[in-house]
Order: sequence, then structure tokens, then C-alpha cells
Amino acid sequence: MTQTGTIKHVFPASNTPHGFHSFFNYILPQTEAKQLYIIKGGPGTGKSSFMKRVGNYATEQGLDVEFFHCSSDPGSLDALVIPSLKIAFLDGTAPHVVDPITPGVTDQILNFGNNWDPDKLIPYKEDIMSINSRIKDQFAKAYMYLAAAKNLYDAYVFTESKAINTSQKFKLEKQILFQLFANVKDKEEPGSIRHLFSTAITGEGILDYIHTIVGTTKNIYFFKETLGCNSKELMIKIADTAVAKGYHIECYHSPVDTDKIEDIMIPELDLAITTSHLLHKPRIFPTSIFDFTALLDYSILKPIEIDLERDKRRFTDLLDKGCNTIATAKKIHDELEKYYVGSIDFNRIDTLFDTMIETLFPPQE
Repeated sequence: MTQTGTIKHVFPASNTPHGFHSFFNYILPQTEAKQLYIIKGGPGTGKSSFMKRVGNYATEQGLDVEFFHCSSDPGSLDALVIPSLKIAFLDGTAPHVVDPITPGVTDQILNFGNNWDPDKLIPYKEDIMSINSRIKDQFAKAYMYLAAAKNLYDAYVFTESKAINTSQKFKLEKQILFQLFANVKDKEEPGSIRHLFSTAITGEGILDYIHTIVGTTKNIYFFKETLGCNSKELMIKIADTAVAKGYHIECYHSPVDTDKIEDIMIPELDLAITTSHLLHKPRIFPTSIFDFTALLDYSILKPIEIDLERDKRRFTDLLDKGCNTIATAKKIHDELEKYYVGSIDFNRIDTLFDTMIETLFPPQE
């Protein structure tokens, strides 16, 4: 009996204080892909369900797959990758519009718009346009809340940074870098970085799939930190060092501070480096733990604790408001999907699925 493949869950994009931040270009780069299927079609036309069906079928054949979830609707997929086949399926509609770069070579469009009956949609033109406008307004408001939250986040980081013992922090970072790479040989070719999110700001709050990314990794470095006393600079150094030594790595960014790397995977070394703090709480069992919170000077920290607690409370309140507003946008989007679901011929999608399975998994002679 064929062993079932594993599923890695990630976010290819996230809602952030700066708006919608996408790493879609890193899902499966053109230079690495055998085939990219770009799915076009409106909401509720079966794009996500189609990708899930293909992905589940692949795992039943013993292949590992990557499910890329939508940060605005985590139950839906924005993309699917089957790494061993070098094949990806991408939702090519807004807000992450994807168009063919090398059509007919690696890129192929699957037009789900061919499966709907326009006559069933036209009578609801004004309703559909009104709903789209309401969704846009909700996201605009959500990003205002998140931008305000980021200001409080920065204020917290600025205040707490005054209590960091910088010399001890330097020593700890130097120790970790040495421990990580002392016995790692340089390779002849340069490495590369794949940027994604393990955590996203959603209508359900801050969600993460860190445990599926780390998986059965043998060596797991775990940095316990605070928002202000963190490993931001160290994680950049780790990523730069690994790439300079010729390794291909994955960097997973913070949705609040997108310049901050929260997790690094180096598959060739069977190594994961992850962080733990208020917004990022991995459900894993580390092999090495380093405590950055111990680098705070309590004599300096004590007098500013009230300010820090106040800023943290305001920050989390604004973050919650942003998440709640995204949830409202999701509810309105559900109204939009109802119009399209009623106009779709799903039998055509079933036929397309059968054809795709025969193409990807031809019968063995």
C-alpha cells in the first residue's frame, strides 16, 4: 500500500499594516516549474475546491504537497504545489493577479469563467458591484487599524529596547551563529531564499501553520523573545550566512513587521530556526532553546513596565479591530459567492478534474 504524502500548510500572502503583502512569486518560480496552471474565475466558482481535490489526490498517491492558504479566508486555497512534479496551481484573480509569463511553455490558464451562465449573473449586476465596493471599504478600514496597531508596536519596541543589555545580546548572537555554522561546509554554488508567511493576520485572528512547516525536522533552534528584545538582526544574519554558504533556505516573515523573519528552514541541514513571542507561538518540540528575554535589565525595565503594558494593550486592541474588520469583509464576500455558485455548471469542473488527474498521474502500464 502506498504511504500517504504529507501536507505543508503556508500563507503566500498576508494582510499587514502596509496593506496586502504578497510573496506569490516565491510559490514556484518560473525557472523551477515544469508547469504552472493559472486559474481564472470569479468568487465561488470552485477554484479552491479544485486545488484541494488535486492536492488530496496527490497525497493519496504518496506525494508531498504544499497548500497555500488565503489570509482573508484561511479555509480557501490561493495555490497548490506538488514539489516532486514541479507543478503548481495558482489562483490568478485579485488581489494576487497572476498572468502567464511564458504561455504555452510553463504557463497554462484554466478559465473557470467558462463554467458559469452569464444570464444568471446579469440581473444582479448592481448588487454584485455594490458588494464588491463594500468589501473594498472593509479592507481599507482594516488596513487603517493595522497601520495604527503598527505604530503602537513600534512604540513598544522602542521603549523596551532601552532595557536590553546590548553587550550580552551581541555575545549570545555570536554564540548562536558559531554553533549553527561551525561545522557547515561551503558549497560551490550560491544559495537562494524562498520568502513566505507561516503566520498571517486573518478574520479569525493571527493564525499559524508553523508545526506543518517544521514537521519532522531533526534540529530545531528556538528563540524565546519579547516584541522588543528579539532576534530580528540575528535571523537576517543567519539567512545571509546560509545563502552565502550555498544553501537554499525558506524564510517566513512576520505579518506585523514584514522585514522581520520569524522562521528559517534549511532542509539540506535538516535544520529549523524559529521564534516565540506574543504573536508567534510555535507548537513544536525544540532541540535547542535560547532565551532572549534574559537579556533585559530588570532595573531599567521595572520603571517602564506600565508604559509597556499600556502600549501592548492598545496594540492588541487595534490588531483585534483589524482582524474583526477582515472578518466582516469575509462575511460580505460570502454574500458575493452565492451569486456565482448559483450560476456555475460544476459538472464541467468535475470533468476538468478527471482530465487533470489523468494528465498528472497517467496510468502505469
